Amino acid sequence: MTSTAGSVGDANHQHDVIVVGARCAGAPTAMLLARLGHRVLLVDRATFPSDTISMHLIHPPDWPRWTGGDCWSGS
Repeated sequence: MTSTAGSVGDANHQHDVIVVGARCAGAPTAMLLARLGHRVLLVDRATFPSDTISMHLIHPPDWPRWTGGDCWSGS
């Protein structure tokens, strides 16, 4: 990947792309770019793990609650 701004870092730390934000958009973007062979640096100001919910995931133990209708009926 080429850059008009020049290389990032010194000879030991070269990156093709820097992704800022490692949550639900930044993390998969960085992963996909890395899988394509780009040298990716992923940064986030938060520490991990964090208490912020930033993904859409239903854990298997919670699935009966969703499929049983309890979350939709308001009970």
